[in-house]
Amino acid sequence: MTTTARKAGPRARGAAVWLTGLPSAGKTTIARRLGDRLKAEGHRVEVLDGDEIRRFLSAGLGFSREDRNTNVQRIGLVSEVLARNGVLSVVPVIAPYADSREAVRKRHEASGTPYIEVHVATPVDVCSERDVKGLYARQAAGQLSGLTGVDDPYEPPEAPSLVLPTQLQTPQESAAAVYAVLAERGLVSGFGLSHLDALESEAVHIFREVAGEFERPVILFSGGKDSIVMLHLALKAFAPAPVPCTLLHVDTGHNFPEVIEYRDRVVAAHGLRLHVASVQDYIDRGVLRERPDGTRNPLQTVPLTEKIQSERFDAVFGGGRRDEEKARAKERVFSLRDEFSQWDPRRQRPELWNLYNGRHAPGEHVRVFPLSNWTELDVWQYIAREGIELPEIDLRPSA
Repeated sequence: MTTTARKAGPRARGAAVWLTGLPSAGKTTIARRLGDRLKAEGHRVEVLDGDEIRRFLSAGLGFSREDRNTNVQRIGLVSEVLARNGVLSVVPVIAPYADSREAVRKRHEASGTPYIEVHVATPVDVCSERDVKGLYARQAAGQLSGLTGVDDPYEPPEAPSLVLPTQLQTPQESAAAVYAVLAERGLVSGFGLSHLDALESEAVHIFREVAGEFERPVILFSGGKDSIVMLHLALKAFAPAPVPCTLLHVDTGHNFPEVIEYRDRVVAAHGLRLHVASVQDYIDRGVLRERPDGTRNPLQTVPLTEKIQSERFDAVFGGGRRDEEKARAKERVFSLRDEFSQWDPRRQRPELWNLYNGRHAPGEHVRVFPLSNWTELDVWQYIAREGIELPEIDLRPSA
């Protein structure tokens, strides 16, 4: 049992957060991240670590179904007592059997104590790769039997309050998702933003900073999900005023018709200005040549650079995310480019306290990455949360 805070904050309210999942799913890591955040906000928090409970409260119990059930009920009792006395009880335990977890739920409900069940839904193959305690290796070597999820059953929750696919997100993102559920139910102040709200707030701030510092900003818009999210954020940043940015599409000529139709419809709906730089035009003029592999993405550089120069764009929004490639780690949110659109890491400015330096010489411009701290999962979750429309591409084969 780990005490993460002892003084009662003015907003403290008791509840139980029960994280269930396979061994090495990441339950304890998420619980501790969540506990640290709640502690920082002044809440009373207890993280009831399953291993510590086994060692002290349930010493002598084995791993039969009956003993596992007894262990879970003991943890459930402690959790409920803490929660109804104003403590946020965070419980990372395997708790493999549905009837055992249901009994814990009913105990909390009987006392009117909020109970949140979280399924840490890490696949068994990912858990076995992590194998934090070496259990999967021991089971594979025949040194251990009754391992949950391998040769002993795990019954996933049928209707949990939250499902965490930890193989697709960081522990911090998982903890933030649990925090968001607590905030939605009024169990914490809600002053702390969910991870999507924090990312949105940062991106909106970046758009507004650019509008205040630059004269001719442009948003690179391809009709892909990242550029669509960027445009959605720009619309939010300046509503109800119009977006003070032009859109620029570097058209490879290989776009789906549905994407072009979507682009034109969105431009018309929001009264936006659109520039198009066509790779095909450069090929037709002999400036560029088709590649042997047929791909045109590498051919976009020249049309993009010349369009930036001819239109004198001084800030160019791109959709680069932090999980795309290692080179992104060297980029800043404001990334200076010279008159040839070249990037020199030695000329990048520090960005302390979210202060962005947009100074540049004539002919230079600044690439701006409002999604710098986003992952692809964040983008998809944000699209789902905001109900953002995407192009509907018909991939059925033609007759």
